[in-house]
Amino acid sequence: MNVYIEGRVRNKKLVCQYVDILLHILKIDRLNRDLEIKFVSECDGQALGYCWGDTDEVTIEIPRKHYNRKLSFLEMMMSLTHEMVHARQIFRKQLINNGVHRFWNGQSAYHYTYEESPWEKEAYELEEKLFNEWFPFNMPFQN
Repeated sequence: MNVYIEGRVRNKKLVCQYVDILLHILKIDRLNRDLEIKFVSECDGQALGYCWGDTDEVTIEIPRKHYNRKLSFLEMMMSLTHEMVHARQIFRKQLINNGVHRFWNGQSAYHYTYEESPWEKEAYELEEKLFNEWFPFNMPFQN
């Protein structure tokens, strides 16, 4: 996996370490793919993160601010955890969004609302568990 981290973020070395841990835990570390993680001022639509791409390349955006409130480092890492689950879904072809159609496990998925979409349910289910279990809290960082 080729990982590129762009933008301003505190504790960048720790971010790299955490991403490596998540790649391994999510079992996508051995894929010959590109993952680009961008730390941006804000995301369009005031989201706490975005993830898009295809089986070869995925991009994740994590905002530093949400509704004009500065996010803490740990809040950004929780969002990163959520978006990394989506990255796995995309790399593994569970979630496909070609701009015209969205598919989940090979089935058309445009009928799902955000709240009932299986890809979001999985990401929300795993984000806290992964974060609490695998974030290197023992390493020094500035929140």
